[in-house]
Amino acid sequence: MLARRVLAGFLAGASGLAALLVLLILLLVSFGLLSLVRELAIGQQGDVTFWSALATAIGRSFRSLPGYFWSARWGMFALGVLGILLAFSDTWRPRIRRRWRDQLGLVLTSTVVFAIIIGSIFAYREVLYRLVADRPELSNQQELVLTSTGAQLALGVLAALALTYLVWASWNFWFERWIAVLRVARPKVAYSVPTPPQAEAVGNWREHQQRMAQLRRHPPIEMEAAQVSETQPASEQGIGPHILGGLVIMSVVLFFLSRAYDDVGPGLVNAGLWVTPDEPTNAARLVFPREPARMVVSSIGGSGTVSLRLTDQGATVQQVDAMRLLDNARTYSTEEILLDDLAAGEYLLEARLQDGRGGLLNYAALYGGGLPGRTLAAALGLAAGVWAALATVGLLEVFVRFGYFGRRDITGKNG
Repeated sequence: MLARRVLAGFLAGASGLAALLVLLILLLVSFGLLSLVRELAIGQQGDVTFWSALATAIGRSFRSLPGYFWSARWGMFALGVLGILLAFSDTWRPRIRRRWRDQLGLVLTSTVVFAIIIGSIFAYREVLYRLVADRPELSNQQELVLTSTGAQLALGVLAALALTYLVWASWNFWFERWIAVLRVARPKVAYSVPTPPQAEAVGNWREHQQRMAQLRRHPPIEMEAAQVSETQPASEQGIGPHILGGLVIMSVVLFFLSRAYDDVGPGLVNAGLWVTPDEPTNAARLVFPREPARMVVSSIGGSGTVSLRLTDQGATVQQVDAMRLLDNARTYSTEEILLDDLAAGEYLLEARLQDGRGGLLNYAALYGGGLPGRTLAAALGLAAGVWAALATVGLLEVFVRFGYFGRRDITGKNG
């Protein structure tokens, strides 16, 4: 039973992405058929008949299907692993003494999705910085590529909210079908329906008559005042203050983790300097608040040969004897300088024109990031996942207060 449940959970998770791929394939095939009909109508296919062209197009589409699904193998695997976790959470539902326990999978999904997306946003910043350094044509569009952390987080939260619901709803849809195919029993949650007021009144009257008859037969020697317990059932006790406190704590943790990431995360120093026959030597001051990693020097439209020298208080630490400038306005000439053995501090980049008419040299130097940055990105993702779980539970508790899940009491037993 356990193996079949795990298999059903995995297939339910992977089936969501597979179904999406099938839908995209159908859309592409539909557009391809429309394009084919148009080409046949205007005679672009020559003497090829409609059915022959259709058979060729369909055959080509079917031959590309294995590679199409294979390209999404890691996404289906990841969703399958999440589906296994959701399958186990489905068996944990009867242990949760809350009315929203049927939405336990939603809490787990929000935790995982937020952790992955928020962690990936911070981890991917280093990739974006490398992209700007390696692609000189992006130097003028740096503000578009390297958006602010706040903007990235806002987009990440919106994407995580949408993805959380889509993944959870898709998994529920496919899990119901796979457990039916694999004959897996899904645990049911028992609810005790409150007694209607009229039936409750009749029951209280009968109980009162039986108690009075018993007292007449066996009069008590001493009557003690009955103490009525007003203790709220465990399933009705509010956990709002605990959720709110947890959200405050995790918000503080996220704030300090983001500040720590800013102190060790990746950064970029980029600018430009000219070398010409009238001014064959030029220099730029580079300040690295954290350990530098690498620098890319590029030029477009220049000509000649330039030597580069990076110095630390006059001492040469890295140099390039000859960087050839391509006399082509469409192609960049680039030179990479590794800086991973240098310490943080202030350096001087010197460029000297050896021959030719020179041109503008653009430099982009990366610093920070690395293992400390990736570690803090993972920590930020985990903290964001916990924050999302608390926020989801708090929202579900609000729905309970407004009667969204009905007025049934939970028993904590399997149905």
